[in-house]
Amino acid sequence: MDIKITPGPLKGTVPAHASKSELHRMLICSAFSDSAVVIRGCEEDMADDILATVTCLRELGAEISCCGDTVTVVPVRTAAQEPVLECGESGSTLRFMIPVAAAACSAAKFRGRDSLLSRPIADLISALERCGACFSADSLPLIQKKRLADSRFCVPGNISSQYVSGLLMAGALMPDGATVKVTSRLGSYGYVRMTMDIMKRFGASAEESEGTFTVRGPYRSPGSETVGGDWSGAAALLAAAAAYKGSDVTVTGLDSVTFQADRGITEILSMLGVGAEVTGTSVRVTGADKLRGIDLDIDMIPDLFPVVTALCAGSSERSVFRNCSRLRYKESDRIKSIGQLIGSLGAEVSVCDDVFEVRGSAVRNSGNADAVSDHRVVMAAAVAAYSLGIEMVIRSAECINKSYPAFFDDLRNLGGIVDVV
Repeated sequence: MDIKITPGPLKGTVPAHASKSELHRMLICSAFSDSAVVIRGCEEDMADDILATVTCLRELGAEISCCGDTVTVVPVRTAAQEPVLECGESGSTLRFMIPVAAAACSAAKFRGRDSLLSRPIADLISALERCGACFSADSLPLIQKKRLADSRFCVPGNISSQYVSGLLMAGALMPDGATVKVTSRLGSYGYVRMTMDIMKRFGASAEESEGTFTVRGPYRSPGSETVGGDWSGAAALLAAAAAYKGSDVTVTGLDSVTFQADRGITEILSMLGVGAEVTGTSVRVTGADKLRGIDLDIDMIPDLFPVVTALCAGSSERSVFRNCSRLRYKESDRIKSIGQLIGSLGAEVSVCDDVFEVRGSAVRNSGNADAVSDHRVVMAAAVAAYSLGIEMVIRSAECINKSYPAFFDDLRNLGGIVDVV
């Protein structure tokens, strides 16, 4: 599917879609609770990554049914002992399910496709093998041949916070709980805090002291839970509105005290000179006359990098993004793919080690973007259309379904001119 965006002012109100990050964690905790859980605030058209987690949990023995905005989970009673876990392209699913299966199953097979085949998991596999598990490889496809015998984990934190979150959730399944020692600086710490918070809402305890996390289970059903709105997806809509003069957009259903680190988009927009007003659970953004440059450490908010750099491509001032190295290990090498995207549109881009710089320059009247099978590149290309004021064709844009299937519908609901070509 190729999409053409013709920029113009965006106006109106849309609800945030369900947080993928929260829903992954709620589904896993629900699947291993003591009784059924009802999760509200979901979407009938689920993101592909969430469907991957649902598929894996069903394979493990959970019963999961969907009706409108509600998902009901009947927990696993006896885990399947040789499940085949199809993780699709979801890094979260893979990195969460590997330790969960190692705690629950005597054996399991893990499969994935496309970009997931090259996503790093070697350090996670090593952490599990030091505690008695056994795997056929340290990349997909792989087979788990033996379950965990110990739960005193050591893992680096500078590759992916998902390693830590996966081990924490698995730790609550171990008879004596678990400890997780993080041996290097922990990036994206907010996502680990989110994991701990959701685990606590499901009756497990998770505490941290001096880089070591202590976990105790079991999980207990809260009866029902509500998934929050997704700040990551909302950031793309807010950035597009910020980029185009005359826009006035409100996104509802966003909790400002969430552990989602991407709530920082409002502060970033203010730094850029954009009017961003937070009222309760709503965020309103109006288009800026001029964007300032920004100097930003991206380590804790890597998912904001694509849309914020695309927004900054419309500024004549230099913007600097620091600590970008982990962006090379996403659905694409995002330093490369985002640099190619905005560079091809005339912006000046330079990369040195883990520092990415961009300055708006002479631009074209139209542009073409290759989605490179990366949902966040799709959102960045859309934002670039508005920040540069150019007609944009996004090739193979269907990969947006990985996280935000309704993204283009929401743009249209805000008055955006979005056509399938």
